[in-house]
Amino acid sequence: MNESKKNITIYDIAKEAKVSPATVSRVLSDSGYGVRPLLRKRVEEAADLLGYMPNMIGRQLKKKITTNIGVILPSISNPFYPKLLLGIEEVARQAGKQVLLCNSGRSADVEKGYLQTLYENQVKGIIVSSISNDYSMFSEIQERGVSLVALDQKMENFDCQQILFDYERAGFMAAEHLLKKGHRKIGFISAPLDRFSRKSVFDGFCSAMLQYQIDLPEEYILISTNEYESIENSYEFENGRNLTEKLMNLQNPPTAIFACNDMTALGVYKQLNEMGLKIPDDVSVMGLDDIEVSSMISPGLTTIHQPNYEMGKIACKILLEVLDGEFNEVDILLQPKLIERGSIKEIDVGRKLHGTKMGWKALGYR
Repeated sequence: MNESKKNITIYDIAKEAKVSPATVSRVLSDSGYGVRPLLRKRVEEAADLLGYMPNMIGRQLKKKITTNIGVILPSISNPFYPKLLLGIEEVARQAGKQVLLCNSGRSADVEKGYLQTLYENQVKGIIVSSISNDYSMFSEIQERGVSLVALDQKMENFDCQQILFDYERAGFMAAEHLLKKGHRKIGFISAPLDRFSRKSVFDGFCSAMLQYQIDLPEEYILISTNEYESIENSYEFENGRNLTEKLMNLQNPPTAIFACNDMTALGVYKQLNEMGLKIPDDVSVMGLDDIEVSSMISPGLTTIHQPNYEMGKIACKILLEVLDGEFNEVDILLQPKLIERGSIKEIDVGRKLHGTKMGWKALGYR
């Protein structure tokens, strides 16, 4: 094996195999045109001996094909998204595709830039969890032949395949579980409600309060007004800490806190611990996502399971089918599941919970 670090070219291989560069090119491009088996073998052996690495991008550009699919996610600092990415990668790898990961860092401008970059690199299929409300760039690249699959965050009034989760139902289930455990003083904390997922979770939470005729004080609902990306700390984690401190410093603090996602709930855990409060003896905590660490902490976090790994697999399968022209258009809505662990204390068990006779969807809370 040649230990030289220089890039091996077809001219180097031609010299080693004692053939013309044109012959090497035909062999390496798999055209096979006019190349005798003996010469082909000599070229292949010479390429192996010299450690030749093919330029896959150049080959794809020449053939106007790509083995790459693009994936744009809001933040890989949240453990929810790496698990989703694993699902995408598993399906892509089985199909012989490479995944190009783009982390938008919660920036609509960065997301737009990645869309352009992926298009310029001949990527024909993109999976995206978009944070933008402006879909003009998505429309442009669709018109240029790029297939899109949206997941996690719904793209309202936009024509593409969408793999979604019933966040509103999840928010309702979480709130209802706390109510059935006897809690009436429930705090809700969240990052800004500028995404479909968060708005839907909050809608579900409010629907439960309305159905069960619970009138919460306004100070129990804390929604951040800004969001940022930080290398040092998870935004959701720090947001959970900050909002929990405000809640627990109220004159009449809640007995339970529902965090919009599990990373925020981990921040709740940290802050309550620093304030000397025990979970669930002093305060109960509810999350949403069911990331792996939720079962590793003590007490384990009661949460709503979102099938992120399965969502990633489904999204990639559908994208591949769309690229092959084999998929019938239909949006998929994945359902939530309650995961009970040790973070919620049952209180006031003798007090009955009265609700309206209307179904939670029929309440139409917005």
